[in-house]
Amino acid sequence: MAGDVLILAGAGSAILGIAILRYSWRRTGRSVPHNTAGWFLLAVGAAGGWSGAGAWGLTVIMLVGTAAACIALAPGAFPTALDTVFAGGVTVGGSDVIS
Repeated sequence: MAGDVLILAGAGSAILGIAILRYSWRRTGRSVPHNTAGWFLLAVGAAGGWSGAGAWGLTVIMLVGTAAACIALAPGAFPTALDTVFAGGVTVGGSDVIS
């Protein structure tokens, strides 16, 4: 029972760590306190997973963290039409439609 609680807390810590890192890396200037907090939460999650179920617990926590990172980074991987419009305008037949 205590192992389950440690793994659940570790998973939550990993998700929160990824969220803080994503927030920190999205900003124009890097924030040392945010980066430190994010990596610290990932380390706490890893320690919780290891304490809860050894290598299997650590694996579960890392899978949760990796899934959270994929979900957090997915919107940036697929640019939308609005991103194209705001980035540099749309040209049709050599003339700027929106610039």
